[in-house]
Amino acid sequence: RLLALLSSPLPGAVRQWTTDDLTEALLDIRRREVFDLVWAERLSTAEMARSVGFQKIVVDVDDIESVALTRQLNNSAYYGSKPLHYAELVKIKMYEQFLPRRFWRLVVCKQQDRQAFGSKARNVFVVPNGVTSFRETPHELEQFGQMLFVGTLSYYPNIDAVQFFHTSILPGVRKLCPDAHLA
Repeated sequence: RLLALLSSPLPGAVRQWTTDDLTEALLDIRRREVFDLVWAERLSTAEMARSVGFQKIVVDVDDIESVALTRQLNNSAYYGSKPLHYAELVKIKMYEQFLPRRFWRLVVCKQQDRQAFGSKARNVFVVPNGVTSFRETPHELEQFGQMLFVGTLSYYPNIDAVQFFHTSILPGVRKLCPDAHLA
């Protein structure tokens, strides 16, 4: 891991999802068709598209990786490879600062993420997450103290949110409602 950290220009959060098969598939697509722009849902996909010559790449930066890793490292006990993860954090922060120069456009979901790229990054745009409004549940169907989290738990920000809620919010809720339960 140390060798990869030192030898690759990409941080591990990007490098781990980069594959030769997908890179080859993108190259094949680029050879056959011309696109006005490419929308990449992940930094790893954007890097692969960039590596095969696509020019106008819009990157959906769903998370500022350095923020998530900082939170994860600050909230975890010491373990043997934690110093290596701090070194990776430095690399991620440096990489993120160059993203506006590496790609044609970046899209983030909140202003706070936009600010992480600095005021001079004119190609970073906020496109908020959309949520469908639902009718309020009839009061007779409510179950007092019952809460439900609906989201994939293979996505680190959701894992982080559930852990944060469980350790920082739920204890306060349980002071007011001892039978509170999160499913």
